Amino acid sequence: MPKEKKKKSTIKNNEPKFQINQNLLEEQGLSFQYMIASRLNEIGKVPEEEMMNMKLSELLSICSKIKKESVLFILPGNTLGEAIFKTFLLNKNKPLTLRQLQSILTDAWVDVLHLKNLSDEVLLNWLSNNNQYCIQILSD
Repeated sequence: MPKEKKKKSTIKNNEPKFQINQNLLEEQGLSFQYMIASRLNEIGKVPEEEMMNMKLSELLSICSKIKKESVLFILPGNTLGEAIFKTFLLNKNKPLTLRQLQSILTDAWVDVLHLKNLSDEVLLNWLSNNNQYCIQILSD
């Protein structure tokens, strides 16, 4: 008897998604590549002499490889904004919902979660305001 194909869900997730706006970063005179490379350099993943020679795709690929060891990248001492920024880097700057952000940050900060407030209100307040990382809500 042949296996039945799973049907794709027709329910549309209406939860808003967020993403780093690379163009806005560049307009503000910031280099997205440097922002990534400097953070990877801090944890020994990119040598300083190679930081400016790497392509954005290479840097994001390195970020996705360290996703399994995110506790070495998203540190307990990171600000909420820095941790959110790094979460997007670990996911190659793919759009993420609030629930996805909360889940990733909860896993990364499992040992210090009692010190962190990852409530909807706190995260949405941070994400809804202009921020230095140019993380914005995506329009439909």
